[in-house]
Amino acid sequence: MLKTSRITCGLLLTAMLAGPVGAAGEEIMGSPKWWLKDAGAAAAAPFKWDTSDLKSIGIFTAAAGISFLWFDDNLEDYSEMVKHNDFNVLSEKVRYLGDGLVIVPLFGAAYAYGAAGGGTRVKSAALVGLESYVVSGVFATLVKFSIHRPRPKTGGSYQSSGNQNFFSTRNLSFPSGHSTSAFSSARVISWYFGDRGAAPYISYGIASLVAWSRVNDREHWASDVVVGSMLGYFTADKIISLNEARRANTLSLLPFYGDAPGLTASLRF
Repeated sequence: MLKTSRITCGLLLTAMLAGPVGAAGEEIMGSPKWWLKDAGAAAAAPFKWDTSDLKSIGIFTAAAGISFLWFDDNLEDYSEMVKHNDFNVLSEKVRYLGDGLVIVPLFGAAYAYGAAGGGTRVKSAALVGLESYVVSGVFATLVKFSIHRPRPKTGGSYQSSGNQNFFSTRNLSFPSGHSTSAFSSARVISWYFGDRGAAPYISYGIASLVAWSRVNDREHWASDVVVGSMLGYFTADKIISLNEARRANTLSLLPFYGDAPGLTASLRF
């Protein structure tokens, strides 16, 4: 199932990116060439963090440490206790919103809607959302295959890591890929539609429910979803800043109709 999901998502992404690209702003946001450069920049970002970045990371690192030392063992028992309450039922209904088979088509539909007249902001959000999903997913996958942490449902200890070789597909609990994707998407939505009132609250609320569902289903430990959420959020945040910086320095050529038709150039910087 995992292999099929990856192949299907890959085909969907290829079909979308192979389509025609209109304005220069869309080209620099949707080009795989820029995706590779952005992935490198996001991977190198920790070496360029300033004091404010370190403070934020410190808070989230502390949260991950606490979740590992206390919540991993206790939260699994708690999730079993509340397995049939209303909050839990709701989380079960949204777990699929962290799956690439849902996220990729949703962003694809958003791009199509934007291209059909929904506005440039919708198209930009869709392209950046797809890029953030792919880049953060690659990061999460590399960590998964490096750590090989057993999943709770296998009966393994939260303090252990597997002894498989790098390419083994067993014991891929850390970090949670669904949480990474959900919070990556939530960060993009909250950035581009933060002025739409409830959009940030809804997107982060759904992402939190997706993360909780992974603990509830005993697919992940609490620290898996905390670290996955951090990875998705901060990767998307970096991807957003890189795309917005490029878009702000875009040269646009627009038709001019007057006494004599021509072109007007506009450079934003």
